[in-house]
Amino acid sequence: MNENMIIGRVCEKHPEFGGLRLKNDRNRCVECARLRRKRCKQSAKARRDPNVTRYTGSVCEQHPGLNGERLISNKRCVACHNAKRHELSRLKYNNDVEYRSRYLIQRSALKAKWNRYAEYAATRRAALEERIPPWVDLSRIRPVYKEASERGLTVDHYYPLRGETVSGLHVHTNLQIIPQSENDSKGNKHPDEFYGE
Repeated sequence: MNENMIIGRVCEKHPEFGGLRLKNDRNRCVECARLRRKRCKQSAKARRDPNVTRYTGSVCEQHPGLNGERLISNKRCVACHNAKRHELSRLKYNNDVEYRSRYLIQRSALKAKWNRYAEYAATRRAALEERIPPWVDLSRIRPVYKEASERGLTVDHYYPLRGETVSGLHVHTNLQIIPQSENDSKGNKHPDEFYGE
């Protein structure tokens, strides 16, 4: 024990320190003071990093399961902050007619977008199933997709499944591994047209 410490009331959280407290830190329990310094250091470090939005602070009484996860912007418990935002949004939705109409328009536009995507995906699946011949060896196709996934690339049909002049088959000899950007620009073009062969 040094001159900065005193023996005082035993801390409820850390009884193993036997009431050892720091003089110059509002007579906090030694372990409570250490943990507080650690949290402050984490918070300061997080505030300097623009990508970090949360830090570990004191544990919220209402949400102890989060272990003190707090937002840097307002030092509020993450769950309390989200609950407050949800409540304010619900109140605004119920009371502000203009906000509600904007919300419903955005929601219907998003639903329409997802429906278009689902329709496109279903059409693509149907075209793929249509272009799989009965004699194809699927065990030779799967490794191509696996390799593309591991390399962060995409699998393209050299001769497109739904080309304007020619349609290819879904077989391993018609597959090539290329970057997503090249696949996007190629689209359903014939290889001679795209690659200029």
